Parts: sequence; C-alpha cells; structure tokens
Amino acid sequence: MSAIASFSVPTGETIRSYREAEGELLPQFIEAGYRERHLFPHRVVLMQKCGPDALKLARNMCGVRNVEDIWLAVLQAGSEVVRDLPPELFFDDDVVWHRQHFGQPGHVAYATFAVQGDTLYGFNYVSDIVQRQARAGRHRTRINKLFRGWPYLLLNAIMSFAAEQGLTAVHSPTAEFAIAHADPARPIEPAMFQRIYDLSVTRRYEAERSGDWWTIDIARNRPRIVCLPRKTERWSEQKTICVCHDIEGGLGHLTIDPVFAERADATWPTSLRTMVAWEGKHDVAATYCVVGKIFQQAKALIDNSAAAMAFHSSDHVDRVGYRLPSLFNRLSALKSLRKISANFRERRAGHYSAELDRCRRIDYRARGYRPPRSRLAGDLTMGRLAYYNFDWLSSSRGSLGVDRPTIDGPIVKIPTLFDDFGLYKTATPYGEWERAALQAVEHAPFIAFSLHDCYADYWLPHYDRFLTRLKDLGTLKTLDQVADELFLTRAD
Repeated sequence: MSAIASFSVPTGETIRSYREAEGELLPQFIEAGYRERHLFPHRVVLMQKCGPDALKLARNMCGVRNVEDIWLAVLQAGSEVVRDLPPELFFDDDVVWHRQHFGQPGHVAYATFAVQGDTLYGFNYVSDIVQRQARAGRHRTRINKLFRGWPYLLLNAIMSFAAEQGLTAVHSPTAEFAIAHADPARPIEPAMFQRIYDLSVTRRYEAERSGDWWTIDIARNRPRIVCLPRKTERWSEQKTICVCHDIEGGLGHLTIDPVFAERADATWPTSLRTMVAWEGKHDVAATYCVVGKIFQQAKALIDNSAAAMAFHSSDHVDRVGYRLPSLFNRLSALKSLRKISANFRERRAGHYSAELDRCRRIDYRARGYRPPRSRLAGDLTMGRLAYYNFDWLSSSRGSLGVDRPTIDGPIVKIPTLFDDFGLYKTATPYGEWERAALQAVEHAPFIAFSLHDCYADYWLPHYDRFLTRLKDLGTLKTLDQVADELFLTRAD
C-alpha cells in the first residue's frame, strides 16, 4: 500500500431525497387532530440503513436478520425553528449521543424499523436532544418547548411511509417490550418509555395491543396520518481529501522491529498532540484510527472536536476468524464460559465477531474500522460490521476492490490510496514522498491516505506546510463526513 499512484473517477451532481412538513402542510396536522404545541416545521430523511443497534433489535424483537429490510428515519427541525439555538448544539457528542445527525443541522430524533411483507415493525424511537437536554445547559427549556412533540411527528413519518408503500399495518413496540430490549448498561426511565411507546401511540391512533406490540391498522387510521411529500435537492460533489492517522504506538512493530517499537511507545502521545495542534491551527478535521489498547488514552489527547475517531483494530494482532478461548490455559475459565454463553446467539446467527466485540467493549460510538496492514480478516463482513454499529470500513483500494467510497449493503467502503510506510521501510526522502503525494491528490477527485504516529519523525516536522498545500487542492473531510454524505444519497 505504500506506493503512490493517481486514479480518475467521475464527478458531478447527486440527488438527495427527503420528506418535508412546513408552511401550507402544517394546517393538515391540525385537521388530523394534532395539537399546535406539538408541531414544528420539519424534514424527514428515510434511508435503508441500520441505525444504532437496529440489526440486534430486529433479530431479537421480530426475527428479522436481513439488513436490507431495515430502515432509518431521521427527524430534523426546520431552519427557522432552530435559528435561536447554537448550530453546534446539534453536533455536541454529549447531547446528541447516538450521532445520527449525518452532518445536517437541526437533528431532533430518529427511529429504526423493518418492513416484512405488508407490515412495518418499529424498534426504537430516540431523541437525544430532548432526552439529554439536561446536558444542553441554558438551552434546555427552549429545547423542551420546541421539540416536545417529536414522538408524534416521528410516528407520523413512519405511518406516512407505511401508507405510501401500500402496507396494511404498523406494529409498534409497547413500553414494556422496548424496555426489555433496551441497553442494560444505560439507566431506564419507565415513565419516559411509557410516554414514547404507549401514550404517543394510543393518543394519536386507534391501536390494539397484541402481545408485545401495538397494532395500528393503516386503513382505519388514514384520517390521522399526514402524508409527507417527497422532495429532492441537488448536491454538487466536491474534490475531497481525507487525512487519516493510524495511531498504534509501537504495537505494529513489536515482532518486526522491537527497538523501533519501544521508541514509538514512548513518543506517540507527544506526536499525537503535535498533529492535533497543527490541524487545529489550519482548521482541519482528520480521522484518527486508533488501536483499541490505547484508544481511551488517545481520545483524551485529541481535543479537536471536529476530528473523527475510529478503530485500527483492537490490538493490532492479525487474526482470521474466531477461535474459542482455551478453558484449560486460563485461570478465568468460568468467566470465559459465561462470555461464550452470552455470545452464543450471535455466533449461531452469523453476527458474532470476537474482534469487533473487543472493540465495542472499549468504545461504543466510534463509527469506523480500519484493519491493520489492510488485511481483511475472515470474520470482518459487512453484516457483522453493521451488527456492531459500524458505518464504514477503510482499507487499501486493492483489499476493498473499489477506487472511491462505495456503499456495500449497510457499510460504506472507503479506499485509502497511499500511506507513509515508504518513509520508514525504504528510506524514501520526505521531499520525494511529498511531491508524489501532492501529485496524487491533485489528480484525484477523491483521495484518502494515512499517516502513522510511529513514523511521525519523518513527516511531522513538515506537517504545517503540507497541510497548507493540501488545503489549496480541495476540501478536507473526515471519513465520518464522507460516509454521511454517501448515506444521504440513497435516502428514499
């Protein structure tokens, strides 16, 4: 992957679809029985995509295992509604915990659901900005007043979609059922679940309880549904440059160059701080792919809020497939047995990945994965990545088989064209490397490349000038942003 070459792909305009409710459409909500205090101009983006925990919920709640059956609905407030709120509030990781804003302003809520035959099954309805408004400081009262009606508008978006698709019924989980499948690691507020999953449904629709579900007949409830018209907008693709950093300390050289590994272990935090400082000076957002063993330490050092963090594996050890732990060679045999039992269903369903499971035990929200040395292990499938809430996979273009970012089922594949390995391995002079790098960037409509912390001595002294030159050649984005933009292009 160290060779630098250019490639050419077409550019142009992309069509994005969305549903909108504002202006003349809002009176229809009043006619359908909505209260005015629950309404605000909004946009809904619908896409075939696995939202947070969607594949796990789909399997456990109604037996759906096909990622192509799963949908995500994103509710966004209109620009005039949020103009007195700071734009950065809608991208604050502490407030918008699930990061389902897709880089768009005004994110209010999201829902995941699946379509099976003529029936739609809802799984979870979440509004981080409302449910976590206590973290929004002085804006919490305004948030509550503006967006209190989010469950009704989100449910209407789902019902509108079901009616448009010619479905006959929507099954929405009861609060009790939703609680049973909520993440046990997070505190449960039964009253909140009842408001969202029981009262919001039964107050708006003629719904009958059937076991764990509220069944809403589409035909019977048609007068209560406000169908949202489908609209489109054109989006011009820009020349995109993605600077990625593989942060691994000495873990990538433990067996091949122990002396180098020891030095890299000692210097990587300082190198990382310097990278962040230069990027902050240039207002550049990079993507940091960090080995799990040092993930939390690196996270504390990356104080650039625009940067993206991803996994560069859990421990930088090459593996193929999954092997059961040896019970006889471990003192923690009982603990291993419990872990095997807990993951039995995942393995049986073909979702389980020991590597991805290790990553998620370290951090639950990092959206991307980049394998060491661009070697795709046997259990690193698109379905497993989606099951563990990953949105993108980055690797060399040879390993991915694509020249530009591409959606493969539920995952965006993002190829990297070159890295800095030659500076270390073949002692390529920095000036020669930089000239080739800038030439490749200049000729490619999209390019992503990787710089390692362990090789920082070769390139970091020149990083200030290098960033200046990159900014003259195109728009610098993170891999999170690239994935967001691509997902939006397949919105229905």
